[in-house]
Amino acid sequence: MYQVVCEARFTEDDVEAEKRMILEELQQTPDPRTNLNGQFEKLLFHGTTYGRPLMGIPEIVATLTSGDVRYFYRKYFSPGDASLVVVGNVSPEQVLQKATRIWGLWVRKDRVPFTFAPAREPAEDIYLIEDDPGSSAVQFILGSFSPPRSNPIFGNVMLSARILQQRLRQILPTSLLTVGLEGRRMPGAFSIQGQAAAAREEGGQFVDAVRSDGVDIVAMSALLTTTMPQMEVTIKALKEAGVRDNVKVMIGGAPVTATYAADIGADGFAQDAGQAASLAKSLLS
Repeated sequence: MYQVVCEARFTEDDVEAEKRMILEELQQTPDPRTNLNGQFEKLLFHGTTYGRPLMGIPEIVATLTSGDVRYFYRKYFSPGDASLVVVGNVSPEQVLQKATRIWGLWVRKDRVPFTFAPAREPAEDIYLIEDDPGSSAVQFILGSFSPPRSNPIFGNVMLSARILQQRLRQILPTSLLTVGLEGRRMPGAFSIQGQAAAAREEGGQFVDAVRSDGVDIVAMSALLTTTMPQMEVTIKALKEAGVRDNVKVMIGGAPVTATYAADIGADGFAQDAGQAASLAKSLLS
């Protein structure tokens, strides 16, 4: 650990290899959920350090050198407020003696001033919506500032955020809702993000198929969580068309669970093709 913290080496090859990996990742098109979160933080922290992309931007990453990395390392990697925690059946004298021998060369430096400018309070609430071309779901995010972690109420806010997320997921189990709360030195971001299923023609196609002769089972599978809400949309379409009681509905797929099947009103859930065949027989018996 001492070598990593105190004697790290940044070779040209290592820095260039890491830069290539970061640039490749930055060039990839982010999924709608990630993209929406980035837009939200950019608007919330507009014009401040927190509003910059965490991974940087290609133009700046491409110009970084090993010298830049070494400079950052020498300036910011110092004991500062670091703490060494030791747990076990040892005396303080033993710990102090060994820690001094190993870490004694780690010299404390002057603390780097905190110069981040605080973001302005938004003039209005932020609501963002983005269509997901790969599914019938629409991604959304809304939120504002959270208190800084030094604020006495921050612990209460963090607990409230977790309770809110649990309750929202119980009310809207198919919306993949997450409540985000950032504990930062300055006000961070508080957000509620999720997805809403938009009814499309697929539900109507299932209804048409059920109305034709010989349809006893409607089987649906989802490979991605973003496509799962369409299952509930289809079941609702069957109910609205008055044909839900004419068929059995079974669902499956990698992200699907038996709990989800029960929540959306399906008749059964199967993990694989073998279980699906057995389930189909039992539903029709």
